[in-house]
Amino acid sequence: PVKPSVFTGTLLADGELSLVDGETVLSAWNFKVIADQPPKIDFAVEPERALNGTLTLTYKGTDDYGLASATALIVPDNATPGARPLFEAPEVKLSVPGRKSKDGIAKTSKDLSEHPWAGAPVKLSLSALDDAKQEGHSPAKAVLLPERIFTNMLAAALIEQRRLLALDAGAKGRVM
Repeated sequence: PVKPSVFTGTLLADGELSLVDGETVLSAWNFKVIADQPPKIDFAVEPERALNGTLTLTYKGTDDYGLASATALIVPDNATPGARPLFEAPEVKLSVPGRKSKDGIAKTSKDLSEHPWAGAPVKLSLSALDDAKQEGHSPAKAVLLPERIFTNMLAAALIEQRRLLALDAGAKGRVM
Protein backbone atom coordinates (compact mmCIF):
# COMPACT_ATOMS: atom_id res chain seq x y z
CA PRO A 1 0.00 0.00 0.00
CA VAL A 2 1.07 3.54 -0.80
CA LYS A 3 1.17 5.93 2.15
CA PRO A 4 -0.81 9.12 1.28
CA SER A 5 1.06 12.42 1.38
CA VAL A 6 -0.35 15.40 3.22
CA PHE A 7 0.36 18.93 2.08
CA THR A 8 -0.69 22.01 3.98
CA GLY A 9 -0.50 25.69 3.18
CA THR A 10 -2.32 28.96 3.42
CA LEU A 11 -4.18 30.37 0.44
CA LEU A 12 -3.54 34.10 0.25
CA ALA A 13 -5.04 34.90 -3.15
CA ASP A 14 -7.36 33.44 -5.79
CA GLY A 15 -5.73 30.81 -7.96
CA GLU A 16 -5.47 27.24 -9.08
CA LEU A 17 -3.98 24.26 -7.31
CA SER A 18 -2.89 21.34 -9.45
CA LEU A 19 -1.79 17.82 -8.61
CA VAL A 20 0.75 16.67 -11.18
CA ASP A 21 2.72 13.52 -11.86
CA GLY A 22 5.69 14.55 -13.96
CA GLU A 23 4.06 16.62 -16.69
CA THR A 24 0.62 15.03 -16.38
CA VAL A 25 -2.04 17.03 -14.49
CA LEU A 26 -3.93 14.50 -12.36
CA SER A 27 -6.41 16.96 -10.91
CA ALA A 28 -6.87 20.73 -10.56
CA TRP A 29 -8.94 22.98 -8.32
CA ASN A 30 -9.77 26.66 -8.63
CA PHE A 31 -9.95 28.67 -5.41
CA LYS A 32 -11.48 32.02 -4.62
CA VAL A 33 -10.14 33.43 -1.35
CA ILE A 34 -12.65 35.38 0.73
CA ALA A 35 -11.14 37.53 3.47
CA ASP A 36 -12.25 36.81 7.03
CA GLN A 37 -14.40 39.68 8.29
CA PRO A 38 -14.41 40.85 11.93
CA PRO A 39 -17.41 39.80 14.01
CA LYS A 40 -20.40 42.05 14.60
CA ILE A 41 -22.36 42.36 17.83
CA ASP A 42 -25.09 44.73 18.97
CA PHE A 43 -28.02 44.92 21.36
CA ALA A 44 -31.20 43.34 19.97
CA VAL A 45 -33.24 45.01 22.72
CA GLU A 46 -32.37 47.49 25.46
CA PRO A 47 -30.62 45.98 28.50
CA GLU A 48 -33.21 45.28 31.17
CA ARG A 49 -33.68 44.32 34.79
CA ALA A 50 -35.58 41.05 35.05
CA LEU A 51 -38.22 40.52 37.72
CA ASN A 52 -35.72 38.49 39.77
CA GLY A 53 -33.24 41.41 39.74
CA THR A 54 -30.80 40.05 37.17
CA LEU A 55 -29.39 42.06 34.28
CA THR A 56 -30.76 40.59 31.05
CA LEU A 57 -28.94 41.23 27.79
CA THR A 58 -30.42 40.23 24.44
CA TYR A 59 -28.03 40.72 21.54
CA LYS A 60 -27.25 39.75 17.98
CA GLY A 61 -23.77 38.41 17.27
CA THR A 62 -22.58 37.26 13.87
CA ASP A 63 -19.35 36.29 12.15
CA ASP A 64 -18.64 34.74 8.80
CA TYR A 65 -17.06 31.69 10.48
CA GLY A 66 -18.79 31.82 13.87
CA LEU A 67 -18.06 33.62 17.12
CA ALA A 68 -15.45 32.24 19.53
CA SER A 69 -16.55 34.29 22.56
CA ALA A 70 -18.42 37.40 23.67
CA THR A 71 -18.40 39.60 26.78
CA ALA A 72 -20.20 42.62 28.16
CA LEU A 73 -17.83 45.47 29.03
CA ILE A 74 -18.83 47.69 31.97
CA VAL A 75 -17.24 51.03 32.88
CA PRO A 76 -18.45 53.67 35.34
CA ASP A 77 -20.54 56.44 33.81
CA ASN A 78 -19.92 60.00 34.99
CA ALA A 79 -16.95 58.83 37.08
CA THR A 80 -15.00 61.51 38.89
CA PRO A 81 -11.82 62.28 36.92
CA GLY A 82 -8.94 60.38 38.52
CA ALA A 83 -11.30 58.08 40.44
CA ARG A 84 -9.68 54.89 41.77
CA PRO A 85 -12.24 52.09 41.97
CA LEU A 86 -11.68 49.68 44.88
CA PHE A 87 -13.31 46.84 42.93
CA GLU A 88 -12.95 45.69 39.34
CA ALA A 89 -15.93 46.07 37.05
CA PRO A 90 -18.23 43.05 37.10
CA GLU A 91 -17.39 40.40 34.50
CA VAL A 92 -20.17 39.25 32.24
CA LYS A 93 -19.37 36.44 29.81
CA LEU A 94 -22.02 36.14 27.13
CA SER A 95 -23.32 32.97 25.56
CA VAL A 96 -22.61 33.00 21.84
CA PRO A 97 -25.24 32.23 19.23
CA GLY A 98 -24.75 28.75 17.77
CA ARG A 99 -23.15 28.44 14.35
CA LYS A 100 -26.48 27.16 13.02
CA SER A 101 -28.43 30.10 14.46
CA LYS A 102 -30.31 31.76 11.62
CA ASP A 103 -30.71 35.18 13.27
CA GLY A 104 -27.66 35.26 15.58
CA ILE A 105 -29.82 36.26 18.58
CA ALA A 106 -28.73 35.17 22.06
CA LYS A 107 -29.65 36.10 25.62
CA THR A 108 -27.62 36.16 28.83
CA SER A 109 -28.82 36.95 32.34
CA LYS A 110 -26.41 37.76 35.16
CA ASP A 111 -27.14 38.56 38.81
CA LEU A 112 -24.98 41.58 39.68
CA SER A 113 -27.10 42.71 42.64
CA GLU A 114 -24.42 41.74 45.19
CA HIS A 115 -21.55 43.39 43.31
CA PRO A 116 -20.34 46.64 44.97
CA TRP A 117 -21.17 48.53 41.74
CA ALA A 118 -24.85 47.44 41.89
CA GLY A 119 -27.10 50.48 41.46
CA ALA A 120 -24.35 52.54 39.79
CA PRO A 121 -24.78 54.30 36.45
CA VAL A 122 -22.48 52.57 33.94
CA LYS A 123 -21.70 52.44 30.24
CA LEU A 124 -22.33 48.95 28.90
CA SER A 125 -21.00 47.70 25.56
CA LEU A 126 -20.66 44.28 23.99
CA SER A 127 -17.51 42.73 22.56
CA ALA A 128 -17.27 39.68 20.28
CA LEU A 129 -14.16 37.72 19.29
CA ASP A 130 -13.75 35.28 16.41
CA ASP A 131 -11.26 32.43 16.05
CA ALA A 132 -8.87 34.71 14.10
CA LYS A 133 -8.75 36.99 17.22
CA GLN A 134 -10.61 39.78 15.42
CA GLU A 135 -12.89 41.88 17.63
CA GLY A 136 -16.20 43.59 17.09
CA HIS A 137 -17.82 46.06 19.50
CA SER A 138 -21.28 47.51 19.97
CA PRO A 139 -21.94 51.15 20.78
CA ALA A 140 -22.09 51.76 24.54
CA LYS A 141 -25.41 52.20 26.32
CA ALA A 142 -25.93 54.09 29.57
CA VAL A 143 -27.64 51.81 32.10
CA LEU A 144 -28.16 51.57 35.83
CA LEU A 145 -26.86 48.23 37.14
CA PRO A 146 -29.65 46.32 38.88
CA GLU A 147 -29.47 46.35 42.67
CA ARG A 148 -31.25 44.80 45.61
CA ILE A 149 -34.12 46.90 46.86
CA PHE A 150 -33.79 47.71 50.57
CA THR A 151 -36.89 48.82 52.47
CA ASN A 152 -34.87 49.65 55.58
CA MET A 153 -33.63 53.23 55.04
CA LEU A 154 -30.42 52.68 57.03
CA ALA A 155 -29.53 49.61 54.96
CA ALA A 156 -30.22 51.52 51.73
CA ALA A 157 -28.02 54.42 52.89
CA LEU A 158 -25.17 52.05 53.86
CA ILE A 159 -25.28 50.33 50.46
CA GLU A 160 -25.23 53.73 48.72
CA GLN A 161 -22.09 54.71 50.68
CA ARG A 162 -20.48 51.34 49.91
CA ARG A 163 -21.13 51.95 46.19
CA LEU A 164 -19.60 55.45 46.35
CA LEU A 165 -16.48 54.06 48.03
CA ALA A 166 -16.32 51.06 45.67
CA LEU A 167 -16.28 53.37 42.64
CA ASP A 168 -13.69 55.79 44.08
CA ALA A 169 -11.29 55.18 46.96
CA GLY A 170 -10.81 58.96 47.03
CA ALA A 171 -14.36 59.34 48.41
CA LYS A 172 -13.22 57.83 51.74
CA GLY A 173 -13.39 61.14 53.65
CA ARG A 174 -16.87 61.96 52.38
CA VAL A 175 -18.14 58.44 53.05
CA MET A 176 -16.76 58.43 56.60
